Amino acid sequence: MLVFDRKDAEGCNYIGYMYAEKGTNLTEAIQLIQQALALEPENGYFVDSLGWAYYQQGRYPEALRELKRAVSLAKEDPVLYEHLGDAYLKNNLASDAIEAWEKSLKADPDGPTAGQVRTKIKEARENLNRAKGAPPKAEQK
Repeated sequence: MLVFDRKDAEGCNYIGYMYAEKGTNLTEAIQLIQQALALEPENGYFVDSLGWAYYQQGRYPEALRELKRAVSLAKEDPVLYEHLGDAYLKNNLASDAIEAWEKSLKADPDGPTAGQVRTKIKEARENLNRAKGAPPKAEQK
């Protein structure tokens, strides 16, 4: 059994985020992250963790709300913008998702998830073009 100090905001957030990242123990993850936020309510990284846990639960409107707040509180962070882009997409806001993912790339163009983010942008643009009835780029003249 894992034992840690529940008054340690960093520890609570870390364990909660790890659960959220793995998509396991999400109820406990949210409780831990909320405990961290009770101690440090303006910590953008903790807010991101909460938003990501909501995202993993499929609570996309709540995730989007928290992730927008997270990027307003934290410095330019590629992971926060990637999470925000993912939440925008799940809320059927593809153009906003692309914008957030582009900010993720701008913050760290060579980061560990940059290739994944580029793929998300490409697929979202293709889907937007399909929805508008435009042919894929390779077929345009």
